[in-house]
Amino acid sequence: MLEVSLQEQEEMTDSESFINLTDNQLQDSRITIFGKFVEAQARLVNLLNKSLEENCSISIVWFEVLIRLARSPNHYLAIGELGEQVVLTSGGITRLVDRIEKVGYVTRRPCPQDRRVQYVVITVQGWQKLQEAIPVHLENLQNHLINPLSEEELLNFENSLEKLRHLA
Repeated sequence: MLEVSLQEQEEMTDSESFINLTDNQLQDSRITIFGKFVEAQARLVNLLNKSLEENCSISIVWFEVLIRLARSPNHYLAIGELGEQVVLTSGGITRLVDRIEKVGYVTRRPCPQDRRVQYVVITVQGWQKLQEAIPVHLENLQNHLINPLSEEELLNFENSLEKLRHLA
């Protein structure tokens, strides 16, 4: 076991022993803005997720899959495209669809033109779950995202998100 002397502990916590960072770098507003964005997003997602789980027995990620399928032409997407939309790797979306399919909210269908492609299709049970979840989700969005912002702030926020979502 590695033992550290009191003097070594003091040296490790002494700010002068760390890489020389200026206060300007540590307090840079770009870092602060991003940190606030990450924190706000995480808090909102946690709140929305908790409410959907408690009221509808689905997670926010399951909701996102179902709503994207419901909004898609003919109510299906290629599994790879669905993964891109919900920002998951191919392995991540495959495992997620496996779990959602197991409870009957989606099913897979092969692509007739390309055997390598599978479509994910929302089922009747998926539509029913979405019908149950949408009012809960809308109420939470209204209370925790829409109401705290003025109309102008909301419009600016939406425009900023639209700009940013296509950059990354």
